[in-house]
Amino acid sequence: VFQSLLPALNILIMFLSTNALSKRALSVTRTTTLHAARALSAATTTTAKSQPINYEVRHSVSKPAIPALGFGTWGVDNFSHDVMAKSVDVALKTGYRHLDCARVYGNEKEIGAVIADNLKNGTVKREELFVTSKVFNHEWATAPQALESSLKDLQLDYVDAFLIHWPFQNTPNMAGPRIAYQIEPLYATHQTLNAMQVKGLTRSVGICNASIAKVKQLNAMCDRDQAVRPGILQNEIHPYFQQKKQLEFCRKEGIVLTGFMPLGSPERPARSRRDDDPTVMMDPALHAISKSCGYSVAQVIIRWHLQRGTVCIPKATEEWMIRQNLQTLDFTLTEEEMQTIDALDKNFRYHRGEFLTWTDDMEWEELWDYE
Repeated sequence: VFQSLLPALNILIMFLSTNALSKRALSVTRTTTLHAARALSAATTTTAKSQPINYEVRHSVSKPAIPALGFGTWGVDNFSHDVMAKSVDVALKTGYRHLDCARVYGNEKEIGAVIADNLKNGTVKREELFVTSKVFNHEWATAPQALESSLKDLQLDYVDAFLIHWPFQNTPNMAGPRIAYQIEPLYATHQTLNAMQVKGLTRSVGICNASIAKVKQLNAMCDRDQAVRPGILQNEIHPYFQQKKQLEFCRKEGIVLTGFMPLGSPERPARSRRDDDPTVMMDPALHAISKSCGYSVAQVIIRWHLQRGTVCIPKATEEWMIRQNLQTLDFTLTEEEMQTIDALDKNFRYHRGEFLTWTDDMEWEELWDYE
């Protein structure tokens, strides 16, 4: 009897196997079709979407346009100056036109050689390039000399933005007495930068790592003296620290808001790292969006920055990462995806600046006016 049933059983097994394979194939086809549709949408709208997003620096003498997608150059104590310079070379050749530099990074000379080479070879024209540098905390009294030194290292006649790196004069491991925050020397430094802006040595000025309260103080003193306000504010921003109030403030005041550590800086230095820090790039919601839209988690995060109206300056050292980050200009997140990321905010700051406090019992939150 068993032998007589074998042909029927074989037919049944083949039917079930084929049906299962068909369902799997259908699932794969649906996923592939979704990703292909997103790719086709990006490809067929390249003219509309691949155009760089730029913001005018309204509070400035020459009103330069800053590309919303920039390239960070801080080696984070992990990458040599030569490595970062080579990364900048790849970035310029790939199509980046915004370089975020700083004197304290220590690599402006190497990056300057790369810029000069790309200008000479016609990869980019100077007027197409937006280069930022920053004066560090101990250089306020010699800010003009600091800018001249950066211009020499970068091999440029001017920078497009020169920013005050911190609103404090303390430095890591400083030997002398620590200095408490005061608005007067900060404003005096801002005015010094404004004078250099008038001379054409920088096309705009601004500040980094500053709270809304401190920017309001600066703005009030500028208005009192009819001086040019800070045009750019650069702060830590990522899905776990979204700075929503600051973004609203900057929109209202006409300030360009730039986000550093846009991916949560997985390679941030030890002074900005704690054992129980959450990891932005590992968030399940971001991975779900990445899977559904067919782009990497990093691309999803960068695109979120761009769509909410902030300038984003991710760093990368691998060529595939550099190219992939630039591709964020070629697609958009849905409103639902944007809302999902908006809901991830933990108000969690990685880069707290504890090394800049001026008393032993001072809470780091005071640096940021508890914002």
